Amino acid sequence: MGPFDQVLRTGIGLGLVWFGFFDTWFMTDRLAGTIVGLFGVVNLLCSPLGFCPVYQMAGLNTRPIAAEAGGASSADLRKRMLAATIGVSVLVLAIFGAMAYRIADDVQTRSAPALLEDVAARLARGLGDAPADELALRLAGVESAHHFFGVSDARGRPLYLSAAVRQRPGLWDAVAAARTRGTSSFEFGGDRYYRVESLGPSTRRVLTLLEPRPKVAQPVLESLALKLAVLGVVVVWLAVWAALIIATSIGRRLDEQNAALLHQAQHDELTGLPNRGLLHARLAHGLNLASRRNEPLALLIMDLDRFKEVNDTLGHSYGDELLRQSAARLQAALRPADTCARLGGDEFAIVLPDTHGDGAIACARSIQQALDRDFMVHGVSLRLRTSVGIAIHPQHGNSADSLIQRADVAMYDAKRRQSGHALYAAQADPNSLERLRLVNDLRVGIERGEFELHYQPKLSLTTSTLDGVEALVRWKHPQLGLVAPDRFIQLAEQNGLIHQLTAWVLREAIATAAKWHAQGRQITVAVNLSPLDLLDETLPTHIAAWLEEARLPPALLELELTESAAMDDVARAAATFETLSAMGIRIAIDDFGTGMSSLSYLKRLPFDDLKIDRSFVTDMLRDDHNAVLVRSIIDLAHNLGRRVIAEGIEDRDTLQRLQVLGCDAAQGYFISRPVPAAQLEQLLDA
Repeated sequence: MGPFDQVLRTGIGLGLVWFGFFDTWFMTDRLAGTIVGLFGVVNLLCSPLGFCPVYQMAGLNTRPIAAEAGGASSADLRKRMLAATIGVSVLVLAIFGAMAYRIADDVQTRSAPALLEDVAARLARGLGDAPADELALRLAGVESAHHFFGVSDARGRPLYLSAAVRQRPGLWDAVAAARTRGTSSFEFGGDRYYRVESLGPSTRRVLTLLEPRPKVAQPVLESLALKLAVLGVVVVWLAVWAALIIATSIGRRLDEQNAALLHQAQHDELTGLPNRGLLHARLAHGLNLASRRNEPLALLIMDLDRFKEVNDTLGHSYGDELLRQSAARLQAALRPADTCARLGGDEFAIVLPDTHGDGAIACARSIQQALDRDFMVHGVSLRLRTSVGIAIHPQHGNSADSLIQRADVAMYDAKRRQSGHALYAAQADPNSLERLRLVNDLRVGIERGEFELHYQPKLSLTTSTLDGVEALVRWKHPQLGLVAPDRFIQLAEQNGLIHQLTAWVLREAIATAAKWHAQGRQITVAVNLSPLDLLDETLPTHIAAWLEEARLPPALLELELTESAAMDDVARAAATFETLSAMGIRIAIDDFGTGMSSLSYLKRLPFDDLKIDRSFVTDMLRDDHNAVLVRSIIDLAHNLGRRVIAEGIEDRDTLQRLQVLGCDAAQGYFISRPVPAAQLEQLLDA
């Protein structure tokens, strides 16, 4: 029921009550007045409940509160309801007051002839057969009370006329005409008169009593006005209270509905946590407070690793329940002043007021510990890891948007490094100003050929001779000098420049190897491929063309791909490796042991060399577990008929231990750092 439907119903009810009391108080039909009044009371009592007898009888429908209130505040609604109710009540009072006045006037009008007949009969009894002079004396006292009357004989000739009749010439003639027509009322001089005749004791004399059209007498008017005023005050008083009560009731319901809608708009439906909009508002508020108080503030953004696998494997119902349980654990691990929000999907954000970097890292670790326990979802035990990115105010930003962006960058950095959590670092931000400048410089550098290859020798551990070299690209930046590949390879991959860079490296390495081959040096040159290079279906064709152009035997070119890159898309890697291997090019799997791959994939990939990651080799003399792993990898590769190359050799003892274990070749700073081609040639000549 809309609030203004309520007003109208209240006004109708009050009007019916008022009219019923009026009819009962000073009208003749007390039963009807009582029924009408009771009907009005019932209408008033039913209106707040959404039922209106008058509406139901009329077949009217109502609209919902929210549709008509239009989101108005409770205070505003009370004012509007009060004004509308009073206005409708006054209008109803005016309408029913006019009706009451009209009814009183009509009743008085209908009763006038009967009253006149009674008066005329009493006066006629005193006429007798007195002479005209005596008759005038008898009627002198009557003339003051009844101004319009006359006495005539049986033929209608006037015997006595009152002064009022005599002062209106022609009035008695109009009476005679009305008598002739047999009508009881007639018009004369713009007024309407009622005529009543009564015969005296002697039929020879007739008393004619005239009365102008009756008006409601002044006492009646005064009585009616008093009663209308009293009832009006009562009705308005009832209207005010009814409006306040109804508006309060409706306002309370509106407040509850608005609170529910606001909560729904600001919170995640699945977990009940604040959503992105509320997080942004609270983060902005927290930053304002932190700035005024000169306090730090931390923002954590995290997601659940491998959550997509749960949805794809078990279904979204399992994923939803996992999110609900994760949200509950997050809230339990935080302080009351902290805010935990769901950004969407499996991403969550946490605002930590008055928290510095160390405190944020400690919170990230406690969150990971809370989520590292098994989840029991619909009878299935699940365990997930998390990646958490951390950004601190004011070091990493002063606005909500900047902190969110940088915490997100840190989260993906933690995911890429599999470190669990990471603090924002500008060098890891693909959107930092320095990196944007570096990307532009990289694009220009590739066009200008601002790169050179350094070559790191590989030592054969069986013959102690040069086994080959690995070509490593360096960027000769005009301002920054020689830039290592770890600063620009990822930039090239992220900005679509890796294919151009790989093509330059391959052509340069092939040209250098061809030069050495022409000099009689049979040196295999290894070039690293990016995982994105596997997506280039034209790569084998280009390599074949470059080999033919340089007249280099394919066996002197080796292509290296990291184990993790190969495992990302085994089918594509196998197809590319098979094509390249069929061309006679050697294939090596780099950084073996870090990809946590299934050993069954080694059967599907055609490769020649297996390179043990430096993380196992560097500490193998101090860590027995690493030594066991290195021995196992060497045995595995030999059993598969593959050669083994160890990376990261930094001392003689490690080199000798690898020789004992049967490793085929090694490379590292102990043997030689990467050097330009000219310097490598000098080493070979020496």
